Amino acid sequence: MAVPGAALQPDPVFFPMAEFQVEGFLFRVPLYIFQQSQFFRENVLAQSQREAAAEADAPYELQDTTAAEFRDLLRCILPMAGPFPSGATALTNVLKLATRWKFDFARRVAIRKIAYTVDSPALKLVLARAYAVPEFLPSALGGLVDAPALEVDDYEVLGRTESAEASSLELVAKVVKYRERARRARCERKEQKRESAAATDPDPAQRRRLVEEIFGAEFARDYRKGEEIIAARAMALTQPQPRPPPPPAHRSRPCL
Repeated sequence: MAVPGAALQPDPVFFPMAEFQVEGFLFRVPLYIFQQSQFFRENVLAQSQREAAAEADAPYELQDTTAAEFRDLLRCILPMAGPFPSGATALTNVLKLATRWKFDFARRVAIRKIAYTVDSPALKLVLARAYAVPEFLPSALGGLVDAPALEVDDYEVLGRTESAEASSLELVAKVVKYRERARRARCERKEQKRESAAATDPDPAQRRRLVEEIFGAEFARDYRKGEEIIAARAMALTQPQPRPPPPPAHRSRPCL
């Protein structure tokens, strides 16, 4: 029973809240969510605490972020914020902010969702370079080669990227060159197979050399790393899973 006039003690199920201003919107969310992020712990939350005495009621304003991006991230890390984000745009928003703010779990979820639900190899290529997701590279380049033709949407997606290693136009040119060279090599292999039963498809080393020749050494290193990640995951799936221990034997109580 509460004692009149006594100070209230916070219960373990008591969540301090944090307020953020993004564009013209105010977000109020449990503080513990952002303590999962090293970036927020060391920068945003620490700064908020320093400024709390001067501006106790002022929300922290997040720069270089849209309300839609922030909302999609919250829906990934905070179930009560709404349905889980879906679609290429929403998942890209999650990957972008999770990478920037070091929400490792949200980043892993976004990568997995994009891998299985996003069909655009051009977008996967752009995301791989922008947010350091090397496991997207093999399937992205393979999908661009396999496509009957590059569509306007593909050129628009590839043209929106800027990176330290290439401008958007350079990336488009390299993709077109790689696609032409890879498809030409494929036709030559088919012709070779018709002439000789001993002809085989090129080994992965030949494909890697073509990637390095066209895209450069840094891109090629990430491509090989992506192949290794994919191979490791495939091997893990083939390993027998340990069987759970049997439940303890049920012993009936003796009748008294």
